[in-house]
Amino acid sequence: MEPIRILLFRPESDDPSPVDQSLGARLSALEGPARSEVAIEEEYFRRDDLADLERRLGAWKGKISGLIGATNVPESTRLGELAEEMKLLCFVANNNPVVWQRRRHVFHIGLPSAQTAEAVAMLLHKTKRRRILLLYDRTEFQRRVASSMEAALRNHGMEVNSRAESADGEFELVKEWQPDLIYLIFSSEKKALPVVQKIRRHLSQAPLLFGRSLL
Repeated sequence: MEPIRILLFRPESDDPSPVDQSLGARLSALEGPARSEVAIEEEYFRRDDLADLERRLGAWKGKISGLIGATNVPESTRLGELAEEMKLLCFVANNNPVVWQRRRHVFHIGLPSAQTAEAVAMLLHKTKRRRILLLYDRTEFQRRVASSMEAALRNHGMEVNSRAESADGEFELVKEWQPDLIYLIFSSEKKALPVVQKIRRHLSQAPLLFGRSLL
């Protein structure tokens, strides 16, 4: 039986998120239980260029049965529209409902940031922590997660100090505030590591919580 051909589609970018997603998809195809039934093809397009995305995907029409998009929300939304026209299954790693738009062939994470923020806030409330410092980087998704997280924490009666990539001088001010916990929402280990090092210089006793699997 011929293997099912799946296109792994991602932007030409050094952003760690699509790189990580692509690596996971490739490893699953090569090592997973369905490895003998699936063949992964790869294609790239210019980041944030929806016209290039459409052109590159169009070249695969009739050659694949589905696609995996390691793509951001606008890219994934357009990918879902094009996949519908091409009658392809579409898998993307976004949690924004706009990506889905009730298309039966589009599969995504599906859990909005506000819901995950509420769950985290409930758990933190149970730990009796009341002063939370949020640190996040300036990428679009991390800003939105931080905003949802701040609202959820405040709704549970916690004090929140939310800052984007604080500098050394700002850490001295935060030190006086004495947070019970520091929640880091960063898009990559490379961005998070120097911030963690600053924290340990200025706030050595504060426990850390990471918004993704930063090692």
